[in-house]
Order: sequence, then structure tokens, then C-alpha cells
Amino acid sequence: MVANVLNKQFVHTSSGNSIGDDSVASGPTSVLGTIWILPGLTFLKINVDIKFTSREHRFGIGYICRNANGEFIAAGCFSGSAGRSKQAECAGILAATRWALLNIVRKVVMETGCRFAAEFLKGNAANIDWSSTSTLLKFQICSRALIVLIFSFVTVQEMLLHIN
Repeated sequence: MVANVLNKQFVHTSSGNSIGDDSVASGPTSVLGTIWILPGLTFLKINVDIKFTSREHRFGIGYICRNANGEFIAAGCFSGSAGRSKQAECAGILAATRWALLNIVRKVVMETGCRFAAEFLKGNAANIDWSSTSTLLKFQICSRALIVLIFSFVTVQEMLLHIN
């Protein structure tokens, strides 16, 4: 397994393949009135987001998959229970990865606003609980079946900076 960190992105190749110039396309674009950063030409991009209110309420996960032209490929959702928003964020990342594997998607750019998960997956110190750690370890096992996974975290402020 080869893992590199490129400009806030976790890059994973399970087969040790080198990552070519098509790994990440440059610059954001507007897709249906939203800000969207393009994946490479041979990649699919999955954006993951969650809705967490409190431990008393179920959380919701949504993910959408598009190709390099911004064309809709698929979308999915999932709900569950969690004690903290970090646990729900990790569940969202795992759910989207499992969807990719079930649909034989092997070159993936996955984007989320979950900075602590990206830090953990890069091997950096991250302040997370045992439940989130367990979920991210399951993600790491699942992601080994992908040829290439580029895991990025982008805040709304960072997206706006790319446009200006």
C-alpha cells in the first residue's frame, strides 16, 4: 500500500500503482448551482455529508457520486444512531465507501468536511473517541479493495477561496 499526502488529500493506492496526472483535476466548477471541485478524468467523485442533531435523534447521511463531467451517477442515504457528530461523520465515510465497493467503483475521490477523519487516516494525531476510531479502521479495511482513493476534506471557506 502506498499512502501520500498531497495538498490536504489522503491518497491511497492498494496495489502500489503510481498516481498519474489524472489524479485530481484543477479548479472548482459550478454543477447545478453548487460549487464542485472536479475529480480526475478517470475518477468518480463521491461527496459525503451528514445531519446530526443530538444523540436522542437519528442522524442522516447523504452521498452523491458524479463523474469528471459533473454528470450524476448515483446517490444514496443512510441513517443511524450516534452519541456524537464525529461518530456520524465516520459512519458516512464508511457507508459511501461500502457503496463504492458494491458498485465496483475503484478509482474514487471522496470529499467530506470531516477534517479529524482525514488527519486520522493520514496517521496524524486526531482527537476522536473509540467508536469513531473503530469505524475509521473498518473504512481502512474496506478501502484496500479500491485501486485509488483520494480522500479530501474541504470547508466551505476553502471552496470559496478557490473560486475567487
